Amino acid sequence: MPHEPTRDDADHELNNRLFFRLVQAANIYHRQATRELSISAIQGVVLGALSRYRDEGIAFSALVEYLAVSRQNLDAVLKRMERQGLVERIEGPTDRRIRIVRLTSAGAVAWDDLSARTVEFYKLATETIPVDARAAFVEVLVQVSRGLKSIRLDSARKPGPRPKQGRRRPHAGQGATDAPRQARGAEAGD
Repeated sequence: MPHEPTRDDADHELNNRLFFRLVQAANIYHRQATRELSISAIQGVVLGALSRYRDEGIAFSALVEYLAVSRQNLDAVLKRMERQGLVERIEGPTDRRIRIVRLTSAGAVAWDDLSARTVEFYKLATETIPVDARAAFVEVLVQVSRGLKSIRLDSARKPGPRPKQGRRRPHAGQGATDAPRQARGAEAGD
């Protein structure tokens, strides 16, 4: 007996398409930004974020929060950008444990060049979309972001046995004593 589609089925299909298209668009953006702007999308975003704090920089933990990325991923991106001479990490002025991230003079020049080219890149990407549709889409993305941040699947599930929360095992080839050292190293990167 065939399944009659329900409103829940239609909502699921629409949500599935929405999130697939978001991921697809992000992947296309990343590929095109790398190809056309000669910089990865995340590096461009980091330069843009740091340009708002050109003189004083921003605490690593605040940058993690602002960009909504993991500490580990941001640390890896910053290491690449440090090797390229675009950013630097310095001690906080009042607390030496806090790491401040800021643009170098080369990073500021790179951002000025990138931001000028980005204007054209974004213009070409959105030229067929009316301004009011872009504004509405931005608001929808803000709402999706809020919805994603508020998800707590455990509280939405029916009562029943919960899976055990165990410690993560080291990756293959990583000794058990390496995992705590690496975790401490990530924390010290602040």
